[in-house]
Amino acid sequence: MTDLETKVEKYESKTAQCKEWARQATDGYQRNFYEELAGYYGQVAADFRKVIAKQRNGQSPTYFGTTVRSETPLP
Repeated sequence: MTDLETKVEKYESKTAQCKEWARQATDGYQRNFYEELAGYYGQVAADFRKVIAKQRNGQSPTYFGTTVRSETPLP
C-alpha cells in the first residue's frame, strides 16, 4: 500500500466517523458541523484517489492544482 492509499483510508475513516456523529447528534448545530466535516474529509479522500489514478495512468501527479516537479535546481 502506498502512502497516498494510506491517506485515502485515513480520510475515508474520518468521513465515516463524522457521518456517524452527525447521525447521533441531537443538536442541529452539531449535526451540521459533522455533516460539513464529513463532506470535507470525503473530498480530500476523493482528491487523493484522483492523484493515485493519475499516477497509475502515467500522468504527472498534481497536488492541489500544483504540478509536482523534480528537485533538479534550475541553471
